[in-house]
Amino acid sequence: MKVLFISHSSVVDVYQDKLRHLGRRDDCELHLLIPRRYLEGSRVVEGFSGTGEYEVHRLDTWFGEQGRQNLHIYRGVKQLIRRIEPDIIHLEEEPESLVSWQVLRAAAALNKQPKIVLFTWRNMDRRQDFFKPGEAAGYIQPRVENYVNQRIDALISGTDEGIHIFRDLGLNFPIYHIPQYGVNPDIYKPIDVDAAMRRDVVRGDGVVVGFVGRLMQMKGIATLLQAFQQSRRVHSDGAIRDSLLLLGSGPDKESFAAQAAELGIAGAVNIVESVPAVEVPKYLNLMDIMVLPSLTTPKWKEQFGRVLIEGMACGAAIIGSSSGEIPHVIGDAGRVFREGDVNNLSEHLKELIENDELRSQLQEAGKRRVAEHYSNERIAAKIYEVYRGVLK
Repeated sequence: MKVLFISHSSVVDVYQDKLRHLGRRDDCELHLLIPRRYLEGSRVVEGFSGTGEYEVHRLDTWFGEQGRQNLHIYRGVKQLIRRIEPDIIHLEEEPESLVSWQVLRAAAALNKQPKIVLFTWRNMDRRQDFFKPGEAAGYIQPRVENYVNQRIDALISGTDEGIHIFRDLGLNFPIYHIPQYGVNPDIYKPIDVDAAMRRDVVRGDGVVVGFVGRLMQMKGIATLLQAFQQSRRVHSDGAIRDSLLLLGSGPDKESFAAQAAELGIAGAVNIVESVPAVEVPKYLNLMDIMVLPSLTTPKWKEQFGRVLIEGMACGAAIIGSSSGEIPHVIGDAGRVFREGDVNNLSEHLKELIENDELRSQLQEAGKRRVAEHYSNERIAAKIYEVYRGVLK
């Protein structure tokens, strides 16, 4: 089978890891199309050229360097598709994306029509967002999505809720529940952290509770700070015992630092910013418990929570809120609390802080869950079965 895989997020090297496993299959000739340059996070990055198991095609885009996720398009994509003549086109772009529309229009001109597989992270019904009087996107995106949805042969949803959203549209194609990315177990794994680093980063000598992500209100960090204040332990002389490590940066950092001071826990809280990606597994290995306390907003809820599986792989016991996909990712390998409920989170924290045996059981359960469901190799194997299914 000849596959053209199209993904703007795969400009980053770590997001191509699953493609290594797909490209190693004898019967899969894999081509990857990515932007030559794309705004990833806060900086424009050069598209990663791969590791040799597949061919990478980097094309210039309109609006890619501005990070217009659903509104960028490629230059020269029609010629590329005509030259490759793929059996399958796999779009890691939303159905309302102009890239999806552009690619399917180009594919329609081929003599042999490729099968179309599309990935979506959608976990909220966005139709109410499309129809905004006076906005061009409100006119264009519903029509783009309708065109794309009518031409999909299989949909991969990264969320459980996405399955129901697209089923309710009455569309007649198979839907699979597979996350977009997993972890590389050679990178995210239990390791012995240097004692000097531990002394520099960890504030106490007891249990380390951690958070990884953007320091924003919707990530629920205010809830975590309050719950930690209620559940932490101190030594008889008042010295710090259990500590909280916040790894990340964001617009609300100063607000959270001020809240920690108001709660009287500033000495037990360490906020670490600007950590290189290669160093993140070391920090995860400092955490005995990792918490993702995300809060649902009118236009967003947690689509996956990649840090959950990274934390599991590194041996942290996991607690997550009930927002979006978090409960489905955790399964029975951790604890889930009602989002925004300080007391409920505090109960789970207290239980895991004080019960070493239970904490150890959840740590082992998390590592098993990642190995069984969330390694990039397992995800690639599931995607390969989707390809086999559409070709039948």
